[in-house]
Amino acid sequence: MEWVLLFFVILILFGPRRLPEIARILGRMFEELRRASSEFRDQVMQIEESAAVDVSSDVEEVTAEDEDNVGENGQGEDAKDRGVADADSADG
Repeated sequence: MEWVLLFFVILILFGPRRLPEIARILGRMFEELRRASSEFRDQVMQIEESAAVDVSSDVEEVTAEDEDNVGENGQGEDAKDRGVADADSADG
């Protein structure tokens, strides 16, 4: 119902001769808007993907460093902390 009313308002304001021209202009505008929103969505997706890759590489680095620390010392950080606590209690 709204489209019919809108059509008649445009027809009265611009006349039947300019109606096809207005329809073409509106069609181009909507196509450009659709294209711009698609490009924006693609850019946001690329940013999200690159951020996810950066985070996963950081997690892998931290995990590898932690595994190296455990492998070098033969014990994890918790065991080191307990050893320090045991040495402190033996001194006191």
